[in-house]
Amino acid sequence: MTLVATTHVMNAIDSDIFVSTAHFMNVLFVVASALDIFNSTVPLDNLMTTPHWWKNHEASKKHQCNLSRATRDKNPVQPALLPVPSSSGAIGTSSPLVEHEPEALPASGAHQQSPSPIAIDGEWGPSGPELPLSDLWNEFRMEHTVQFEDYFQEMQKELGIEADEETSMFPPDFAIDVRDPGTRTTHNTSTGVNVPPNALLYPWKLTAEFATHLLFSSPRLRFSQAQKNAVLAWARELGAPEKLLGDPMEQVKTVSGNTFYLSAISKAVTLDFANPLTCFAMQDYPEDDQGRMLQVHHGNKMLEGLPDDLAPPCVCVDGSIYFVNKLVQQQGNQYFIPKKFFQARLSLPPAEATVLSLGHKVQQMGEGFSVDPEMEIVSVSTFRLTFDELRCQLNESNISFTSSSAAHASLMPNPWREKSGGRMVMTVPLIIFMDDVSGNISKQWNKHHVVYMSNALLPREMLEKEFCTRFVPLSPHAKPLELMQGIKDSLKKAASDPIIAYDVKHQDEVMLIPYNLFVAGNNPMQAKECSHGGLKCNYLCHTCKVGGTNAEKKTDEGYTSLFECGQLWTPEDTVAEIKCQIELAKLSGGMKKLESELDALLGGLSIDDHINPLLGMCGVDIHKDTPMEILHTILLSIVKYFWGQTAFILDKAHLLQTFQTRLDSVNKDGLNSPTLGADYIFRYKGGLIGKHFKSLAQVMPYLVYNLVPTLSLMVGFPLADS
Repeated sequence: MTLVATTHVMNAIDSDIFVSTAHFMNVLFVVASALDIFNSTVPLDNLMTTPHWWKNHEASKKHQCNLSRATRDKNPVQPALLPVPSSSGAIGTSSPLVEHEPEALPASGAHQQSPSPIAIDGEWGPSGPELPLSDLWNEFRMEHTVQFEDYFQEMQKELGIEADEETSMFPPDFAIDVRDPGTRTTHNTSTGVNVPPNALLYPWKLTAEFATHLLFSSPRLRFSQAQKNAVLAWARELGAPEKLLGDPMEQVKTVSGNTFYLSAISKAVTLDFANPLTCFAMQDYPEDDQGRMLQVHHGNKMLEGLPDDLAPPCVCVDGSIYFVNKLVQQQGNQYFIPKKFFQARLSLPPAEATVLSLGHKVQQMGEGFSVDPEMEIVSVSTFRLTFDELRCQLNESNISFTSSSAAHASLMPNPWREKSGGRMVMTVPLIIFMDDVSGNISKQWNKHHVVYMSNALLPREMLEKEFCTRFVPLSPHAKPLELMQGIKDSLKKAASDPIIAYDVKHQDEVMLIPYNLFVAGNNPMQAKECSHGGLKCNYLCHTCKVGGTNAEKKTDEGYTSLFECGQLWTPEDTVAEIKCQIELAKLSGGMKKLESELDALLGGLSIDDHINPLLGMCGVDIHKDTPMEILHTILLSIVKYFWGQTAFILDKAHLLQTFQTRLDSVNKDGLNSPTLGADYIFRYKGGLIGKHFKSLAQVMPYLVYNLVPTLSLMVGFPLADS
């Protein structure tokens, strides 16, 4: 290693930015081993010699303070995998595998010489023996091989996931291992070769690629920028290529000239399928839960409202893949054409959900197959032969249908079958959330727009976990709809060039098609996403056309209509309304110079290129797919006003102390997300937040039933029941 790399790493290590120097040195050791520097026996004096600056660094005040602090620690950290300087002029290597207590600091301030814990014969020096670093690597590898089954179960307990004891997810000896140094592929191997699923490092091509991805992709390894630069510089000096994993970010330039970067959606989705903690928790198909709504996959949109190209296109039964719109043979020589796949629980008490198919029964006639126009539901477990297997069995290149069933014949074969290359094809619904945040730690507001993404195949309990939320773009300059244009383009790119990922649950490659299920956010942001002006508009709702002019709303009929649902907005109606308002503004009597200013704003592009991209997004009706936000709509409005009025009445009647005593003694076991610190709530009764109102709404009417007027209770009980 050159002097430049050694200096860079040592300066970073001796700074105060490190949380754990020993942890960071293990990182360096993994990087070095991944780069194959332990592939042969290397003389230590050739690998790393004491530079001339070490004596100055050793005698520096900062270094002595750090060293004194380490020796005073009651539980000193084990020596890191950093070579420790010795007075003989060479650097010995200390290993965490060997117990080695640091010695007291000499009076002179220099390190005392100590034998290397892995020395073989004698002292290291210019004429000393060579250190077989491959042996050290083997020892390190054995100690750091993770028994993944234990780790997986531990993480499941921490996340509150119930493990299935009947079916083991991994064999008993399952572990993440690394090849021996003599057989590992070096970083000089071409990275353009496809990796077979049975490869040792699949889906990574190289050990160096795996180590780099592991170190720099984990949100829990909070390395500073200086630490990352130190590792990269050190690895570069060891011969690592400049670009190993590629750039995970995509540059987006908007039509207005703004530039921002977003994390590729395709790369984020593949991580969920390769991670056992998320993959085994995902549900691949929507579920008909008889009207109950507990999870995202219980929603009507995933069950019935998706276009055909976004619904799950296939199912795997006994190793065979069956696609929609393709003729299959069932048990008993019956025939069926599946149109949709979904899940349902068929027994009481509810057991595991069964995968079902909605489709058409087919009969074999003399002139061909005849399709029954009525649709039926069958279990996919009855499927026996795929369309291709059936065609081979009948010795026919093209299966013929009757004239009345020709429309079904035109859909065969399914285009996804050939495009996937025999893989399972899965659609991945995504929840997109956008909000404005401050980029400053201080109270000064520095507005940034940020977009997050979640995998809607995960259950609600997992979606609430921090690591299941993916960061996509952030920009202080780009407007919200410009960020959404980048999201739309990224999804369109992933759909046209589908993602090939490794599914750890099925132990095979799958093809993924992500799509936007719905867009979450607060009410003002959702109004922008719907190209709506907000509550000050005559038509104040971004979902329906409730409202009217001020004169109409002041009448009895107009006021009453505000409490009823109006005609629903559609994306087509909104686009037509936008264009109509632009044309009206150009007419005589409109704003002066508007047309010239509009042409300058368009920049030579059409109006359609500047209109809200969410209004024409595939599979999205933005007016319906912006679910109501409970925090501001319910908790910080109705519940907050009810709490304020109740507190005012009790304070005026000198009954606040009675209410506080009752609130402090209430049983919190049956509450949803209880936050009922009575002392805090009454001390800061004018500054409560959403979690307090959520808890108060559940219990408050039952605690003040004889303390407030009946009219107030009539408002409180519906809130508690909801």
